[in-house]
Amino acid sequence: MTKIEEINQFMLEAFEEVGFEDTLENRLAFLQGLQEAWKEDPDVSLEKALYQIALNGEIMIIEMKLRYVAIN
Repeated sequence: MTKIEEINQFMLEAFEEVGFEDTLENRLAFLQGLQEAWKEDPDVSLEKALYQIALNGEIMIIEMKLRYVAIN
């Protein structure tokens, strides 16, 4: 399983647990919150860096999708 697949699985499980709808807006908010939490974490590791790279990429993809939808 890739890092982003692990993050997405965690996110979807969290959504289900609290009853959030799986929308691009909710995904973006969740991932940005996760990103902020990881930025505040002082630990440094290769594993954390790989998760952050995957997370940043997913956030960019969602932001582009939301912009494209807003344009059309």
